[in-house]
Amino acid sequence: MQSEQPLFPSHEDLSDDHDKAGQVYARIRSVLTSYRVQPSTFLNIRTIAKALNVSPTPVREALIRLANEELVLQASAGRGYFSRVPSVDRLAAEYEAAYSIICYAIRKNAPDFSLTGLRPPEEFQVDALRGGIVTNGVSSFVLFLEHLYQRLVAISGNSILEAHIQHFIDRTSFIREFDLLKPHRQNQIMENMAQFIELLECGRSEDAIANLEQQLKEKTRLLPELVHGVLHRSVLERSTIEALLCESPLKR
Repeated sequence: MQSEQPLFPSHEDLSDDHDKAGQVYARIRSVLTSYRVQPSTFLNIRTIAKALNVSPTPVREALIRLANEELVLQASAGRGYFSRVPSVDRLAAEYEAAYSIICYAIRKNAPDFSLTGLRPPEEFQVDALRGGIVTNGVSSFVLFLEHLYQRLVAISGNSILEAHIQHFIDRTSFIREFDLLKPHRQNQIMENMAQFIELLECGRSEDAIANLEQQLKEKTRLLPELVHGVLHRSVLERSTIEALLCESPLKR
């Protein structure tokens, strides 16, 4: 059974990781893209700065960047910034784009794919039978899936496509995590991914792509329910951005 993972792991690979402004941006972004803060919550620059123990300036700069990325809402007439509601249509488009990119990579260079260094899905299935992944292993399996996506697109040899997949991962991680909180979906997703990897390693690229297409259809069908569940959770938990930021202090 795996040990519990932190809610907001500080694993962002940023070029300005040791720069305070970059850290502030990464932490705020990590919390907001988890969608544990209720939608339309006013983002108070001063209280966020206090929670991070920084001046208001890097917080303001971070919110400007996040507004440009359409991850927060900037109100008109200088009325500040607010958390956004995740868009089902946009999430569906993100998944469709990622599917297209990964299919291209597989068709271009499938023989270069290797699972070396990644934990096989079968090991997570053993944890699931013991009940471990239900409570402790969700974050680990999410990371496995995301590393797998990165490994798949890397065989394309195209850095632009790799950047698109990283964008997809950042925007949709909360959906993967929430989906895997349901035991029946854990089993379904793990079985599907184990089959996908087996097909790919056996050289059956088109069958592997067909497997991904079925997973895409199922995920797209479930997106409205998943987004509703995420929003309902945020209302029940009533977590503030300040409290969530305090769970993982900035590097000094």
